[in-house]
Amino acid sequence: MFLNTKLQFREKPIKVAFIGCGKFVSMFLAQYNQLQKITIDTIVDINIDNAKKNCFKSGLTTKTVDKINLVTSLDEAIVKKDINKDQSIRLDDVELNLLEDVVKARKYQYDLI
Repeated sequence: MFLNTKLQFREKPIKVAFIGCGKFVSMFLAQYNQLQKITIDTIVDINIDNAKKNCFKSGLTTKTVDKINLVTSLDEAIVKKDINKDQSIRLDDVELNLLEDVVKARKYQYDLI
C-alpha cells in the first residue's frame, strides 16, 4: 500500500475526520487497525448511535471508539476542538485554510439535508 509506506516516514500521525459514517467510511474503518500514523479524530454524523455501531462492525475496539470525537454537526466539532478559524495547515505541497474548507464542507452538509 503506497499510502502506508509514505506514512512510515512521518514524525507525527495524521488526524482525520469524517462527515458521515456510512458504507464508504466503514470500508476505511475496516482497514484502520492495520494503519499506522493515522488517527481518527472526529466523526460527524446525524445519528451517533449508528455511527458507533458502524465503527464496532468494522472492527474498532471500544477503546478506539471512545477516543473519537463523535458529533452531530460541523459547528459542534469546531466548538469542541476550539479551532482557530484563521489557522491553515500545510501537508506536503498543499496548504489548507481551515475556515474556507470548513465553510465548503458545511455548505455541502447542508445541501444534503
